[in-house]
Amino acid sequence: MIARFFLGVALCALMLISSLSTYIYLGGRHNLMSSAIASTAVGSPRAKAFTLPGTLYLSQNGALYSLSIGRFHQLTREDGWTQPYWNASGNNLLAVHRTPFYSDVYIIGRFGQITQSLTANGPPPRSNDTTLMHWSFYPRLGPDNNTLYSVGFDKTLRVWNVNEGKETKKFGATPDDLFGLAQALKAQGRDASAVEERFRKAWGRGDVTLTASRF
Repeated sequence: MIARFFLGVALCALMLISSLSTYIYLGGRHNLMSSAIASTAVGSPRAKAFTLPGTLYLSQNGALYSLSIGRFHQLTREDGWTQPYWNASGNNLLAVHRTPFYSDVYIIGRFGQITQSLTANGPPPRSNDTTLMHWSFYPRLGPDNNTLYSVGFDKTLRVWNVNEGKETKKFGATPDDLFGLAQALKAQGRDASAVEERFRKAWGRGDVTLTASRF
């Protein structure tokens, strides 16, 4: 009995010593691994968001957004807004508001506030006549900030007086469309000499005198 007692005590002491040594060994290994991971994390480069200089304006699902310093900001609610165009000379934004039957061009502030309607393509009051409705897309302002250019589904270029909010000119089929294109290029400060030359040649072909047939 005494021998068994001492044997049990010896086994318990051995188990205790073995457990303590195993705990200390594994703890030391864990600290070494944590230090290695920390040193690797500090030395590796961190991923950074790609940022663009200035502000980018875009449309999605009928709303206008601005992208600045890597962040998107919603400027308008989802209500048919599209084709934003930054007017640097006026320090504001041009945008098209589209409805099921017509669209109009508006001036919008940098933070989404509507300041002015530049076109009037909707029907007269108490009228649902769709033939009186028109479309305006791809708006551009002239250097004087008072002349607006837009195009529509009818393949015409329309010129608007911003102060009066009225259409002043309309350019349609050839050769008027060439003349309208030249005016739009000039409004953007771009070279329109090639288009103007094509316009003169088109009119020259139209000035040919046709003689009667001999038959």
